[in-house]
Amino acid sequence: MARRTHKGEDDGTTSNNRLELIIEAAARMFDAKGYSATSTQDIANEVGLLKGSIYYYINSKEDLLFRIIEESHEGALRAIATVSHLDVGPLAKSYALVTTHVKVFHDDRVKHSVFFKEFRSLSDNRKEIIRGTGHAYSLFLRSILEEGQQVGQVDKALNPRMATAGIVGMLNSMSFWYQDGGSWGPENIGSQFAEQVVLGLVSEEYLLSSGGRKVLLETIRGELA
Repeated sequence: MARRTHKGEDDGTTSNNRLELIIEAAARMFDAKGYSATSTQDIANEVGLLKGSIYYYINSKEDLLFRIIEESHEGALRAIATVSHLDVGPLAKSYALVTTHVKVFHDDRVKHSVFFKEFRSLSDNRKEIIRGTGHAYSLFLRSILEEGQQVGQVDKALNPRMATAGIVGMLNSMSFWYQDGGSWGPENIGSQFAEQVVLGLVSEEYLLSSGGRKVLLETIRGELA
């Protein structure tokens, strides 16, 4: 039996595209107005649907919030995949993870902003799903730092768990001050952050054997080129 099509609903050939438009519109509105202050009617109006038709694509407004936050975290998983395949040392991997993180944030800034503003609005079970992704990212970064300590690149006096929390906190802070079109572009921010991280992690012995700060950073950038 054929499914009845409602006004404002796709015939099935463009459903995925329409859902993405709804998600993008919801992200912009949640970021600008807040989750609680945005209604499904607001979102439907933004994409040219009747309010009832939007429920062809979602079951609830929270579904949209979850998809937005989930997509913001998919970038973190892509960053892990990219860096994990690099045939470079731990300090270079740290540098690459930071610059990749900044690029991922820039490319999907609105969804990342919604995550930090509205994560509390998710149901408990969905919060746990999102926390799992964040935990995987932190574990990956911590494993890089621990490897760096084992091979002598990273200062053994550093607590890897605390250093990881500090780096992640610095990167996540972009959600509160970054502006598109500002004087600090993503490439500049990424390289500045990455240099700060590397120089904060490197052991004195490895820094000296590498020829100093400038040479170390040039070597790392060369490895990643």
